Amino acid sequence: MHKGTLRPWAVLLAGGRSSRMGVDKALLPVGNRPLIVHLTEQVRALGWPCVIVLPPAGPPARIGRYQSLVPWASFVFDAEAWRGPVMGIASGAAAVRSEWMALLSCDIPNLDTALLAEMMEIAATPSPDAPLAGIYVAGEPFHGLYRRESALRAARKVLTKAGPRASARGWLDALGPAQVLPATRRSWVNLNTPRDYEEYMRRSGAQNP
Repeated sequence: MHKGTLRPWAVLLAGGRSSRMGVDKALLPVGNRPLIVHLTEQVRALGWPCVIVLPPAGPPARIGRYQSLVPWASFVFDAEAWRGPVMGIASGAAAVRSEWMALLSCDIPNLDTALLAEMMEIAATPSPDAPLAGIYVAGEPFHGLYRRESALRAARKVLTKAGPRASARGWLDALGPAQVLPATRRSWVNLNTPRDYEEYMRRSGAQNP
């Protein structure tokens, strides 16, 4: 692979319960747009196809609203409901038609595009040892870049072995060689709780209608 030829697909995990937030995180207003629109438009600006992973047990009205909000994206559904992020990784990776995929969580309001560009440079550089399966920042695997086949294989392995207890940590352990970037880099915000959301809105100066 030569530098400059890497064009990943983005896999956006939106299949969780949003239990800590209390409402659907993907529909939280940021500025005058729902969060899922705010985030996927950043993906679209990069020129990447986007696959959004939803729960199979989601209300039809919710699914229909997602599709109406982001009609240019593709949607897939977890094979089993509420099996956690590893199921979402497997479902999303199976739909990707590129060697690499950017794995993103729906509660990240702003992509760190400089960091993603650095990951892409690393992915496009031949590895002197075993080929890399992924690049991510310590403690934050859901803002990373992964080889699709490696991510899918590891997810299926962990789901088969761990069942309902499948964890992101177990998936990373099964992934294969990965480059972990220092956690001291510029960080991003995850909107997991109402307090997270209120703090982000205050600091960013975003206005809602």
